[in-house]
Amino acid sequence: MGEPQTVLLLERYGVRGGAQVVLCDLVYNLDRDRFRPIVACLAPGEMVDDLRSRGIITHVVPIGKIRTLSQLASAVRQATRLAAECRREKVRLVHINQLGGRLPIVFGEVLARMLRTPSVWHVHNPPDGLTSRKARIFFRLVSHLQPAWTIFANPLSMQTYAGFYAQTRCHSLILPGIPQLNPEQGNGISPRQEFGIGDDIPVVAMVARVTELKAQHELVEAIAELAHRDIHVHALICGGLGPPEYLDRLTRLAAQLGIADRITFTGHIEGAPKSAIVDCCDIYVHTATFESLGLAVLEAMAAGTPVIAADAPGPSFIIRPEENGLLYRRGDPIALADNIESLIRNPQKRDSLGRAARLRAAEFSIEAMVESVQDVWRSLLDVGPMVDHPNCLHSGDSIRHHAHHSQ
Repeated sequence: MGEPQTVLLLERYGVRGGAQVVLCDLVYNLDRDRFRPIVACLAPGEMVDDLRSRGIITHVVPIGKIRTLSQLASAVRQATRLAAECRREKVRLVHINQLGGRLPIVFGEVLARMLRTPSVWHVHNPPDGLTSRKARIFFRLVSHLQPAWTIFANPLSMQTYAGFYAQTRCHSLILPGIPQLNPEQGNGISPRQEFGIGDDIPVVAMVARVTELKAQHELVEAIAELAHRDIHVHALICGGLGPPEYLDRLTRLAAQLGIADRITFTGHIEGAPKSAIVDCCDIYVHTATFESLGLAVLEAMAAGTPVIAADAPGPSFIIRPEENGLLYRRGDPIALADNIESLIRNPQKRDSLGRAARLRAAEFSIEAMVESVQDVWRSLLDVGPMVDHPNCLHSGDSIRHHAHHSQ
């Protein structure tokens, strides 16, 4: 078979979010007989430490926003140094994990041209500010920096980019997979015991970075509305911090509404503790005002937990209302409270939604995602043919039709 081909995976952030989880799933599950991964992050964070602890060569190339000529010159110097490392490691392809911002694409494409290797864009979010003047300038720029292949991680991103990428010869829709959660690997203490929640009190949970975009304040307001209806529900709000002032706002809001004892902020969780919370809660809630897909929603569904989510594009793609979950109108905590109450009062419906949710989540396979990405790499490096896998659509005239149909 020969020695494995070395691929550089470029990531903007060093902290974990949905797109970074996909990157790690890809890196950790690659066929190492065929591909050898190296990672470069444009910022430090806990993901860097995790990658290194697993023996993955991981570079940190600290680059902020480029607004001045001196910042641009610094970025070029960083790219030159990283290119030298990549040549030593015999990198054959650059895979750019793309969340919607511009920096990873520009930096990655400059790097790929220095190395004279093909590039792949792995697009997780629609572009930021698509109608702004800066976005129009950006698109004129990247029309000259087009990748050898574009992978879309969800139908929304593919649909949004469709007009621009109509001129791109190769693209795929490859949905991410989700890991199997395993609460049995924890410390044996249930979340109810750990957080002092009685067995007779319903628990709702949400796992997401604590930021305005995730809109955890809607869950706080919904818990307060339920309290006004004499319905005692305890909420576990789990996730690392975004801006600290938003967490301050949430704690003040809970105190002002008189429900501080019904809200627990757990901070960042992962692994077995996260699995235990998702497994033990009666209802999983996801209030984010925008999600291209929503891996946390899928993880809860895989655990057989009934999900109530805001009707952002991603959850609306995953959830079939009243069949495998519930959706509520974004920005309406009363509607969220209504949905929570309906499931609390109807355990049979909770069980039915949970069973259907597990079946829906099973359609999202890490193995299929990894194989589909490896097929793209093989086709670009001339080491194997493209193969069809579940949840993968490769390029052709069907891009617009499939994006529309998936919605």
